[in-house]
Amino acid sequence: MTKSLAGLVAGLLLASLGMRSVPQPMGEEKPEGSNVVIELRIYRIKAGKRNDFVQLFDEKGVGAMEAVGMRILGQFTSLEDETTFVYLRAFASQVERQRQSEAFYGGRAWKEEFEKEVLAMIEDSSNVLLLRPTAGSRIR
Repeated sequence: MTKSLAGLVAGLLLASLGMRSVPQPMGEEKPEGSNVVIELRIYRIKAGKRNDFVQLFDEKGVGAMEAVGMRILGQFTSLEDETTFVYLRAFASQVERQRQSEAFYGGRAWKEEFEKEVLAMIEDSSNVLLLRPTAGSRIR
């Protein structure tokens, strides 16, 4: 999935969820009221491991992320290939994204319960997009 297509998909998903705000990259002017940061993460999972990854993510990951204040908007698998997993997280601001990420990745649940297992199943987790509206966006 290309980054432009990923952005379009994220926008459509957010619109369907009734979201009115999206993120603003640091250093850019933001439209009034758009402090919310939406993070679109696209992972490539190792061949044959996606079902195991989804089960672990659904059963342990979502709850652990929500415990530190992250809001999981949804998680998805690709119909086009067997290795793509996508999910959306929402944060109140860039500051909250940083704080909650540090709390999650530095916390006991991640470090002791599933870090090794999760990382063993992920081929690539570097495709992360922070989203904000364009002037013509229906999402604010």
